[in-house]
Amino acid sequence: MPVTVYNPIDGEIRAVFSDADTAMLNMHPMEICAEGEYPSDKYFFVHLEPQERPLLYEGPFEIQADGVDKISFFVPPGTDMAFQRREPDQVYDTLDDGLFEFSTAKPGTYRVSFYPPFPYQEQHMEIIAHG
Repeated sequence: MPVTVYNPIDGEIRAVFSDADTAMLNMHPMEICAEGEYPSDKYFFVHLEPQERPLLYEGPFEIQADGVDKISFFVPPGTDMAFQRREPDQVYDTLDDGLFEFSTAKPGTYRVSFYPPFPYQEQHMEIIAHG
């Protein structure tokens, strides 16, 4: 049975192993082993229980392409953002003020990717701007 190894202080998952014996050989001191397979990009542990990592937003987003209408939502300070790019290592900007805002006067579909600090999930979104 697969097991998940995580840090009990912040709940961050370090690894998933095929069995408890293999996990025990690879665990660091103070880590905890839990039955089951929990992918680290979607889960973390809170009070010894697996929880889904929080999302930054619920989409989709649509605005009027009038230069006035906008979307805005909270992002944790230190969130990296890529705009209209496909490579995760090509970061466009780091949002340190805790707020993402977007407005445009040009109709189209805009792609934005967010790489927030733990425990938030990485997210990719589209903003549709109607003319």
